[in-house]
Amino acid sequence: MLSKRLRHIILAIVCIAAAMGLSGCATPTAVSAETSLQGDEGLVVLRLVDTGTVAVKRFVVVSTTSGQEHTLRALRFGQTSSMTYVGRLPAGRYQPAQLIGTRGEARLTVPLKTLTGQFDVQPRRVTQLGTMVFTPIGQGPTTERDAQGWSTKVQFVLPLDPTPVASKDLLAARFPELAKTVDSEPGLGWVPGTVPVQPQGLMAAVRSRVEARSAPRWQASGFWLSGGPLGLVARLETRRPAQPVSTGSVHAIEAAVQLRDGRWLAGGEEGFIAASSDQGAHWQRLSGLGADEVVIHLSQAADGRVYLVTDRDREAVVYRAEAATLAWQPIHRIPADREQGAMHVPFGEAAAFLPDFADASADRLVVHARPSTLASLDLRTGQWETHETPRPLRMGLQVTPDGHVVGAVNPLGVYSSLDYGKTWSRLETPFGGAVPRFADRRRGMLFARVGGPQPFRFYATEDGGKTWQPGASIPWLDLDAFVWPSNDGEVLHRVFAKRVQSSHDQGITWR
Repeated sequence: MLSKRLRHIILAIVCIAAAMGLSGCATPTAVSAETSLQGDEGLVVLRLVDTGTVAVKRFVVVSTTSGQEHTLRALRFGQTSSMTYVGRLPAGRYQPAQLIGTRGEARLTVPLKTLTGQFDVQPRRVTQLGTMVFTPIGQGPTTERDAQGWSTKVQFVLPLDPTPVASKDLLAARFPELAKTVDSEPGLGWVPGTVPVQPQGLMAAVRSRVEARSAPRWQASGFWLSGGPLGLVARLETRRPAQPVSTGSVHAIEAAVQLRDGRWLAGGEEGFIAASSDQGAHWQRLSGLGADEVVIHLSQAADGRVYLVTDRDREAVVYRAEAATLAWQPIHRIPADREQGAMHVPFGEAAAFLPDFADASADRLVVHARPSTLASLDLRTGQWETHETPRPLRMGLQVTPDGHVVGAVNPLGVYSSLDYGKTWSRLETPFGGAVPRFADRRRGMLFARVGGPQPFRFYATEDGGKTWQPGASIPWLDLDAFVWPSNDGEVLHRVFAKRVQSSHDQGITWR
């Protein structure tokens, strides 16, 4: 078996041959924790926000002088739906060439030359391209076919936003050797005059298309809050259209809460956390978190203190703040199995993000850290408990107000604990079922399809998931729609066509 050093030597020889016209190998642009800039190389970073259903896998740029194409490396850096692209390139002028992704079973190539500008790369400097927002908007002229002949057409827009990637934090955390070889002087950007003028109001139009994606959280004032891409926070009320507001950020919002004094808090990608005192009309960004953290939970305890949980490489971090100041102090770190720099996307492969999870009951904050650690904080005594879960809870964690902890391995592997992880029982859910949602320790619901093309059926439990009683058949169900029960377990809610709908007959009809 070839040694790592020998493989690197062989790769270098092959690519030198390519540069001499002896092969088709592209100039290597990949970066790793051991990479340092060589010769006349510089570094390029950009953030790509994908608001649609296309899974972007590659970002390709081309040299304007040689025509050589270069594929930038994709990675997660405190991100969920966004992606950071990084590449080391020889000095010169470049132009984004194409995005390569998939939509369903079809491969999709999106040309970029008419939508973006040119940028320069200089030795030992960072070229900061800010943020691109890729938004599919329906059928269009761009067509690709997969190996089976399936094709797809898509029309899209790609507004550019100046919000930069936190490149200093990125280099320090992921690429320490690169950080040593990069100059500290201000970075480069787009070449002036090469970026096409964007239509007026384009970004606002794109923001109006995004929808809330995070699990809705019930607020004491009688509504739900949910987050979404591009800084979206949505207020959800029964039988009313969702009321979206923007935090003004390009970061996806993963958690939102209303405090007892009426202020809203919203947090998400890259350590973004902001507060609003006027129901989301204006936001003030708060400090105290790192760019490599994702805010996954926000809640306020009975004593008024506010708790925040972030997901980051190799650990979940719990913060606490007094409501008056919202000055975040880390109070607990829970080791996770994700290694620093491991959340990257190899060339040609789909992105994957498997976060930790957090939720709260009336008196406990509960955090699941990969692979199988469940930690809980007793909000009354300040004491922590740590237990193992039967298996890694890859599909989520729910904690009801009365302390029913439900974790999902997959739709066929759901585990329950009534003592915050000391003991566990497996819930025998119907075959083909989705992850159940519980209102309390006894009452839960799920939709399941038993056998092939059979319609979905509603199932309910009154004994904490030990037995499930079949209810009405549902002729059609959008499984992408998040369905959740009311606090009393009697009514179902969902967001459909940007409107909160309710069902009083186990999902047969919605209004």
